[in-house]
Amino acid sequence: MYKPKTIEEVEEALESIIKKHSLAPEVSVASVRKMVANDTGGDAKRASNIFTKAVLKYLERVSDMDELNEALQIFMDAWNHFPHPVLGGKSPVEMMQEMKAHGKEPEFMMNFSPSEIFGELYRLARERGKREHALIGGTPGEFAHIENLISGVKTVEDQRRVSTFIATHSLKLLGRIHATMPETMEPFMREVQSMMNHRFINTIEASGSPLLWHAMDTLTEGGTRPLPAFDVPYFMTTLVEAHRTIDQIGKKYEFDMRAMSVAHHVLDWMAMETPRRFGKEEARSLTALAYGIVGKVYDAVTDFESPTGTFEELARLGGWRTQSAFVSALSTAFFDVVYAVQDPHMLIVDAENAPDDWFSRLKSIAPALDDHFSDAGRPPPGSFPSQWV
Repeated sequence: MYKPKTIEEVEEALESIIKKHSLAPEVSVASVRKMVANDTGGDAKRASNIFTKAVLKYLERVSDMDELNEALQIFMDAWNHFPHPVLGGKSPVEMMQEMKAHGKEPEFMMNFSPSEIFGELYRLARERGKREHALIGGTPGEFAHIENLISGVKTVEDQRRVSTFIATHSLKLLGRIHATMPETMEPFMREVQSMMNHRFINTIEASGSPLLWHAMDTLTEGGTRPLPAFDVPYFMTTLVEAHRTIDQIGKKYEFDMRAMSVAHHVLDWMAMETPRRFGKEEARSLTALAYGIVGKVYDAVTDFESPTGTFEELARLGGWRTQSAFVSALSTAFFDVVYAVQDPHMLIVDAENAPDDWFSRLKSIAPALDDHFSDAGRPPPGSFPSQWV
């Protein structure tokens, strides 16, 4: 629970962090108060998004995650303790205290820790990546080297170097385990993509993660429209909760481990292509949609039952009121994902045993799929889309 502070404590902390990171004269306690008091017509999400974006701009030279987290928390304390005109001159903390009896926080309350959110997303991807790497004969030392390479990616050229190394390393692992099909590498490649997408980057040019930037690009239609009101902390928090829920439900109902891997992959694509969905649906609803897409693809390309449960079961797990409501939402989410992914073969649970006509089968339920996807012409498993950086 958020612990209130005194105004004096907040102002002292602000003065200290401004001095520590040499933010003056651009930033002062008075200017932060003015930013907080900026009237955005009562739109809480837009106001918090503008404030967070401005603060990240001020802190763009802070590369150490712990120091960045410390500084952001201080600025968010200022947001929570300074008065807001749209709250009748009260602060979110004062509103929180008044609403305590109702057991909820006011809409303007901000409590977002990038080290916890971005760090947790990367940690979850790393755990899956480390597991898949070991399953195909990789050593802890080799995985540590891959992590070091990923942590150093700042540009598209850096990413190309990592993808080249991963491709070479994958061929080496195929030989080590005496495998001949490149599809053997797909589960590992999915998790490497996830690690790449969820790494936190804070530079002079930008702060955030490749996945978040892709989502912002979607919202602005490639930069051709201004960024609409969008609650970034809520979006990221919901994404973390949904990834956790995928694991929790998968383990509880003993879903195939590879089905869980594809569900994580699907969820990230949903976040990038339809970020607004993460402001409307709960984590469990998003999880049900992700598993539903996995099952829908599997049903289309194989002759076996879905490894992720029936639509009726998923509707119940996702908290949908009716099965028909879930199926309707699933239909939209399915096309959003399947028409966006770089390599639809990565959506198949048992990639090694997919039938030769997998693409024509998938196209029977997704007729607008590009024909350049074929066994001869599709990207290699795990290819990194350049727009993710």
